[in-house]
Amino acid sequence: MTQVLELLQWQSSTRHRSQLRGACPVHNSSNEQSRSFSVNVAEHMFRCFTPTCGAQGNQLDLYAQVTGLPLLTAAHELCSRLGIEPPKLPTQKN
Repeated sequence: MTQVLELLQWQSSTRHRSQLRGACPVHNSSNEQSRSFSVNVAEHMFRCFTPTCGAQGNQLDLYAQVTGLPLLTAAHELCSRLGIEPPKLPTQKN
């Protein structure tokens, strides 16, 4: 999660242990002091508490939502940017 936040150049406004709060990168909040976006880096989960946004999920969901990419495309791009070999999909048997 921290690597994805770094790639997105997101900065928290507050931190308490593994909980980070700040402006939401999903709905591109312009208020830098906003705390509507919450990230638990230990559990690799995020959530925006703004009613009009409500985005939530894991680090892949976050990257896909912020970049506007489909999930599979976001997964491949994220792996590429982080230097990780993308997982191979299992082949179907007839």
